[in-house]
Amino acid sequence: MARLDERDRWRERLSAAMAEEHRLHEAAVREEQAARRWATRAALAERKEAPDLADAAHQRLTQHQRRAQSYRAEWARHQAQIAALKAALLQPGLATRPPPLLLEGYDPVARRIAALEREDRLERDLAELKDQIGRS
Repeated sequence: MARLDERDRWRERLSAAMAEEHRLHEAAVREEQAARRWATRAALAERKEAPDLADAAHQRLTQHQRRAQSYRAEWARHQAQIAALKAALLQPGLATRPPPLLLEGYDPVARRIAALEREDRLERDLAELKDQIGRS
């Protein structure tokens, strides 16, 4: 029975790791999409000869590209951890080894709040940019 409980804990960790991996992938995709939108906006500002708006759009483009790259790197680390967990689940003697510390520093509430803050910041930036365009 203890062996089954240990396997269940490993499976829970694997499930949590896979959920986090999926969240990271989705976040990277969203950031890449936002970067493409800002690239389009920058091109539009350049065509309309609005260098201040083009510069602002390029800055936002760079920010989104950096975030996407950061999410992709973390996503790759999670993929490696998931592979290690899957391999460990297939090994006999699982109950004799402690489960690896998988999501070190993982705090789902903090991540959700950070995501809300990023979204709020983007909405403010967009409103500011629209206001600047409206004044032009």
